[in-house]
Amino acid sequence: MHSGEPKDGVRHRAAEMMGKHYGLFTDRTETVVTERSAAEMLAYRAITASVLTILVEKLYVITTNAARYIGVGADVISCAINVTIDAIG
Repeated sequence: MHSGEPKDGVRHRAAEMMGKHYGLFTDRTETVVTERSAAEMLAYRAITASVLTILVEKLYVITTNAARYIGVGADVISCAINVTIDAIG
């Protein structure tokens, strides 16, 4: 006997078909390109460099404290940080 309610499989298939119709299962990336002047790019680079410098200083403090806690020499941590900075730079 039919109760009038569609089975879960039918609901699932209907939802899948609607999703495909509206493109919900399509991988896409939207990119917005904003034109910037050379001056704006240099200013952005300077800001990024100063933020990176602050983060590296904080990283140095944190890792130095961690080195003291675990008994590793601060020179080992300093060397690791410098290698990381060189890789980024």
